[in-house]
Amino acid sequence: MGNEGVLTRGMPAWGRQLGMERAPAVVAYVLTLKDTNVAGGKPRRAPRRGSRRSSCPPPPLYRREPSSIRGDGSRAAIHPADVHGRFNAARWVVFAVLLAIYVLVPWLKIVGNPAVLLDVAHRRFFLFGAVFNAQDIWLTFFLLSGIGFGLVALTAVAGRVWCGWGCPQTVFLEGVFRPIQRLIEGSAAQRIRREAGPWTVERIARRTLLWSIYLVLALGARAVVDDPGGALGEP
Repeated sequence: MGNEGVLTRGMPAWGRQLGMERAPAVVAYVLTLKDTNVAGGKPRRAPRRGSRRSSCPPPPLYRREPSSIRGDGSRAAIHPADVHGRFNAARWVVFAVLLAIYVLVPWLKIVGNPAVLLDVAHRRFFLFGAVFNAQDIWLTFFLLSGIGFGLVALTAVAGRVWCGWGCPQTVFLEGVFRPIQRLIEGSAAQRIRREAGPWTVERIARRTLLWSIYLVLALGARAVVDDPGGALGEP
């Protein structure tokens, strides 16, 4: 509602005039004026507990219109801001180490077997030299239980360290795909301005190049993780 406006009631379209970055700030400021005194008007107080007004549903801004969906039902792309600083630099170091581990582990040999490899074609799973077949699937209960309790303990001790620093999705998204997007489509502000405009030849070319690189990286990652012939030296 704040982005599209209600012209029949005299409410302008803030999203078009202010942009997608400043419109949420204006909406947040307007919400802070609720239950405050207005110059020339009667004082307005918050409803008491148990009254009829306190049982009213929340404003439709939060209940029916998420920030990622426009008024016409189309999806609004989310562009994270470009963050810099010592913590971000330290996270880049962690990303580099984890990416090197992800790429090299399937090729390392322990007792003649890959260190970690999921051999789907032959229904085998290699984990630090040990070989597990399809009939050993029941052992995954202990593995997944240990991983689950480990994540809970790590989150309780160090907060969102796993989600922000060690999760493979975060490592590949923030360490690989997001930098490529910034390199091809520019900073977050540039991408927002480009998204607000029409589909030009430049925009189509940038998006085609970006997704082509994404496809090549995805296929390459799959070949590294699930390539028994290459990792095991088999034909």
